[in-house]
Amino acid sequence: SHLSRQFVVSAALNTMSNDDRINRSMWPIEYRKPHDVSFDKKKTMMRTVTTSGSGDDARDGSVVRLHFSVHAPEEEGGERLIFDSASVQPGGVSFTLGETLHAEVLERAVLGLPPGSVADVICTDAAAASDSLLRIEPPPLGPLATETVTAVQRKQFSEQIGASFIEEKNAEVLAEAKAWRPPATMTRWNVRLDSATAGVVPAFITYPPERLDWSTRQKEFGAVLFGKGQHARAGRRYKKALLDLEVPTQWTEETNIERNKLRLALHLNIAACALRTADYDNAVFHATRALRTDPKNVKALFRRASAHLAKAGDVNGLEAALADLGRARELDPDNRDVAAKLAEARRRQKAADRDAASVFSKMVQPAEAIYS
Repeated sequence: SHLSRQFVVSAALNTMSNDDRINRSMWPIEYRKPHDVSFDKKKTMMRTVTTSGSGDDARDGSVVRLHFSVHAPEEEGGERLIFDSASVQPGGVSFTLGETLHAEVLERAVLGLPPGSVADVICTDAAAASDSLLRIEPPPLGPLATETVTAVQRKQFSEQIGASFIEEKNAEVLAEAKAWRPPATMTRWNVRLDSATAGVVPAFITYPPERLDWSTRQKEFGAVLFGKGQHARAGRRYKKALLDLEVPTQWTEETNIERNKLRLALHLNIAACALRTADYDNAVFHATRALRTDPKNVKALFRRASAHLAKAGDVNGLEAALADLGRARELDPDNRDVAAKLAEARRRQKAADRDAASVFSKMVQPAEAIYS
């Protein structure tokens, strides 16, 4: 289990008034059943609601107003304040959930909460904790703080390894422990949601054209995020648009055709994001889903081939990439990107063939040559 999933602030929890800033210590830290709001397998954003609000929950499409402070651990213990929204925007920071370039952790801090709520989010994702609009950059975790984080995490792993009666579960924990690395950054975001307008509940959108419009709106903002270099965040926005298309609706034949076109575009976009974030298995998966809809889609073939070529240790990847690129070249002979990638794959195939031939020749050389 990732550090941010395991630990949250253990200090006493106080309600923050309009004029007060919560500035508690994130050390010492302890397990407190935080809730993952990163929607990522690494669990990089863990939220603990410290004060409950009232009213309608903030959702995608809600215009929210909030106050927040950002804190980072000190080397000698305790924490330091690195940003206070009250000093920059005393009236609060406002934006539309799902359509903002503010730090992603701010969105996740208030999503699904009613006004008046206060939440702490421990974030170990540097990209999610960066806010170009407010010039917030999470500082690197110092050596002593890294040692503290590592010691606490190793203790947690040691308590979990072998604790289950299910061997597969123990093996998963052991593999996770071996793969775990301390985060480069770690920040605590203390957020109070002051107000929120009504948002969008996809399950309530039963008119097919409106459902298409809603997913298209998310797709378009995903393109904005991608253009800003926020590839992981864009991928999550595309996935949300894709999921919202699956909510049961009385699709007509015409609107179902449009839905499938939008699905295809979203799968292609997710594959592109996955390539940029080195999530090659995800790139292969979504490119393959796109090809189920359109077997002749050159972009899908190219992106799947690119993922196969990039995957380290994929013994069949080169063969699969050559097959996809060969097919793409047949479909679009003038595509320069396909031609360049195909040439790269063929060079790698020749190198692999030479290596295999060299190994084979050593295996079959005369015995006297071996013992001479």
